[in-house]
Amino acid sequence: MKRPKPWYRASKSAWYVEHNHKQHRLGEHPKGAAPPKKTKAGWNAPKEILDAFYKLMATDPASLPKPEKILVETVCDLFLDHSERHHSPDTFANYKHFLESFCDAYGRQPAAGMKPIHVTRWLDAHPKWKGARRHAVIAVKRAFSWADQQGVLSPNPLRTLRADRVKRRTRVLTKDELAEILAAIRDKQFREFVQAMLETGCRPSEVARVTAADVNLDLGVWVFAEHKTAKKTHKPRVVFPRPVVGQQRLTPRTE
Repeated sequence: MKRPKPWYRASKSAWYVEHNHKQHRLGEHPKGAAPPKKTKAGWNAPKEILDAFYKLMATDPASLPKPEKILVETVCDLFLDHSERHHSPDTFANYKHFLESFCDAYGRQPAAGMKPIHVTRWLDAHPKWKGARRHAVIAVKRAFSWADQQGVLSPNPLRTLRADRVKRRTRVLTKDELAEILAAIRDKQFREFVQAMLETGCRPSEVARVTAADVNLDLGVWVFAEHKTAKKTHKPRVVFPRPVVGQQRLTPRTE
C-alpha cells in the first residue's frame, strides 16, 4: 500500500495530500520556508505542513508509517495533538515547550532508535535548566509512553529513562528575609499576590485564577474544583488561608 505524502500545488500556492481517495488542503506555503522542491524522495514539505499532515494522519492509525520508520517529531506531534484535546492548557503548554526543543535536536531521527543517552545530551545542552530538567524528562517519557500505549511505537525505546527525584528545599527564608522581600515590592497588588502565595502555599497559577466562586466565606477556605491532581484524586483542592490573607482584603476576580 502506497502511503500518502504531502505535495505542492503551484497554482494554489498550497500543500495538499490525498487521503482516503480525497484531496486535503494542508495549508499555504509558509513565509520564510525553503522554496517547494520535488526530489526522488518526495516533496520538501516544511515543518508547518508536516505538522498538519501528521494531525490528519492521526485520524486514521492505519495510515501511520511502520514503527521502525516513525520519526521522533511524528511521535511528539501525535502526542501533542492528544494532549491539546485531553489535558489542561497549562499542561499542554508545558509538554509543547519541552517537546519542541527535543524535536529541534532529534526530530528527524527514527523514534525507535532513541536511547536515554540522547535525552541526557539534550538536557546537557541546556545547562540553565535546573528544576526544569525533571519536567523535560517527564515530557519526553510521557510522549513515548503514550505512543507505546497507542500501538504507534512499540516497544518504547525510552522505557528505562528515569527522571530526577524532586529535590527537597535545603533552606527556608527567615521572617526577616520574607519581610525584606515584600517591602521591596512597590506594586501593592503584586505584593498582595506574593504574600497570598506565601501564606497559602498555592501555586502562582492558582492565586492568579482564584475567583469569588472559589471562596467559601462561611468556612474561610478556597475550594478549587479544577487543579493539577484533580483527575488523579477526584477531589477538590481545599486551601486554608491564614488570617493575614483575609486582612489584606484581597478582591477575587469575578469573571
